[in-house]
Amino acid sequence: MNRIELTYPRVGFQRPLIYLGVAVACLAANLLFGKHQDEYVSGQHLTGPSLFQLVTGVAAFFCFIFTIWDAGFVLRVRDFLHRITFDEQALYIDKKGIEQSIPLKNILSLRLTGMGGNGIRGTAQVYEVRFQSNGLEDSLLIAIYNRNMGALGVFEKTLEKENPAAEIKNSWTSLDGLFRLFRRPKD
Repeated sequence: MNRIELTYPRVGFQRPLIYLGVAVACLAANLLFGKHQDEYVSGQHLTGPSLFQLVTGVAAFFCFIFTIWDAGFVLRVRDFLHRITFDEQALYIDKKGIEQSIPLKNILSLRLTGMGGNGIRGTAQVYEVRFQSNGLEDSLLIAIYNRNMGALGVFEKTLEKENPAAEIKNSWTSLDGLFRLFRRPKD
């Protein structure tokens, strides 16, 4: 089995560049073809932008906003988030070229947290992976986007097969944090 990626796949700047191109095209159309129109309403002379200028100006504004938003997402995924992959033996965390492997036998739980939300590239749900490393218990938060839910299903089945003792929880209630606060440590 090849490694399967759990985190958002590596992305480039194609989409922000498309947004930027559309914004520039709207601005160019606005400047080249937009003309102020003069109107007389109730005997008074009014001047202002045409409907074409309003539409292309608003479209350019929103395309610039989407350009900045999507470029920020790309920079965050590319430069700041860890790349998380797995195969049938281990979960791998790549932190800027330094890879840490966690055997699936050492994973204690995989549970959905209450965090997550919508973004420019889709909806994400955050999962917490608790594991033992060097005799200490540690945890890792993974943002799983809807486009990677299939990979999460494969990971859950692989984890269940390799480590039946691991707790897998795909539901979340508002009381989960309270329950974890008062949970007794396992002996």
